[in-house]
Amino acid sequence: MRHCKAFSLAEVLITLGVIGVVVAVTLPTLISNHNKHVWENGLKTSYSIFSQAFQKMMADDGVDNIADTEVFRAINGTSCRYDSGVNSDVCKNFYSLFKKYIKITKISTLNNYRYYNLSKTSNYLLSSGDGIFLSNGALLFSYSFRSSDNNTDKPDCKDVVALGGKMCSNMGMIFVDINGYAKPNTFGRDIYAFIISQNGNLVPYLGKDSALYNEQTALENNSVYWKNNNKCDVSDTSETSGYGCAARIIENGWKMDY
Repeated sequence: MRHCKAFSLAEVLITLGVIGVVVAVTLPTLISNHNKHVWENGLKTSYSIFSQAFQKMMADDGVDNIADTEVFRAINGTSCRYDSGVNSDVCKNFYSLFKKYIKITKISTLNNYRYYNLSKTSNYLLSSGDGIFLSNGALLFSYSFRSSDNNTDKPDCKDVVALGGKMCSNMGMIFVDINGYAKPNTFGRDIYAFIISQNGNLVPYLGKDSALYNEQTALENNSVYWKNNNKCDVSDTSETSGYGCAARIIENGWKMDY
């Protein structure tokens, strides 16, 4: 009779153990890389939606400054803030027109969210703010939309342009949670901060244009610039940790390198 060789039980168990170790070592990296890819794509999609919306507002009205659009002129006062409420007298006309350019599926209360270093949870935007859900599942919670740039230290646009900047007015600040209520609800992961410039561009907060507007100082010496102030770094324990992550991702070719 011919005898066929087979693996012993011990050999099978050893092989399964090795496979288990390899999986345990590589699986977290695979999951992390997958999550980063999902967040990168979500950021691109939300960025595109808002950029196109603001540009179309200006094109429809034939203006060069977003403050001159019908939508922004509908703000009843200096700014439509997070604590005003979507249906307040200050904001309701603005959002009524805003819906023409951004498809809103529902308005709901905001969720808790965390800063990038995970050490702090913020509630200051949740006191009376409204969350606006978009058709792609993203959640907009605006800090403010402005009817005009009321910055008393507003720079001379020539100074900004001379340094290579394109932002000469701050027309509002928005936070976007690219996957709505889904976790991790963390700045620098699924939540990102942007400034709206006068020309309708969506400027990543603490990025190149934002920093040049704020300080009119070359980037290498600019304390506002994300590279110089650790605002996308777990070592930062302030309440703005993660605010510069959109700038970091976009300036690094839409790659989450952290």
